[in-house]
Amino acid sequence: MFFSITVVSTAIRFRLLSVAYLAPEVLKRLTCGREASAVSLYDLSVLAGETWQEQAERALG
Repeated sequence: MFFSITVVSTAIRFRLLSVAYLAPEVLKRLTCGREASAVSLYDLSVLAGETWQEQAERALG
């Protein structure tokens, strides 16, 4: 049981670290915007590998 908790915890930490590399405009709109977002933490971590322009297009439509 301890092993599975550690693995999940590591996966979540990786995703959170990936979010740190998101474009400033994406972070601003997601944290300060008033529109509802259906973007998951997993989706955001995948976007972190894209250019900032591609991130904004894919995350914000």
